[in-house]
Amino acid sequence: MENKAPTYASLLKLRRPPDAAEIALPIEVVTPILGGSPQTRTIDAVDIIRAATIRGHLRLWWRALYAHQYDCPTALYKDESERWGGRQTSTAAARRSR
Repeated sequence: MENKAPTYASLLKLRRPPDAAEIALPIEVVTPILGGSPQTRTIDAVDIIRAATIRGHLRLWWRALYAHQYDCPTALYKDESERWGGRQTSTAAARRSR
């Protein structure tokens, strides 16, 4: 049996709350984003590309663009954690990006 990727419409029925808003943005991805699932060699039917993956890519590019403005790695990590969330913290910025 062949595993086919789900359609966008079928995913909306699974995940979208009735009062959710939709935001459509045209984007060009310059860093490869790979989908997946908790199981090896399978595609997750609901989260083809996880929000954490996208957040990780945004965080990488933020660091690439702004790291030169910081005098030391500690200051960079502190500001990065405030914007994107750290290991032990959950900031408003990190929650908004989910």
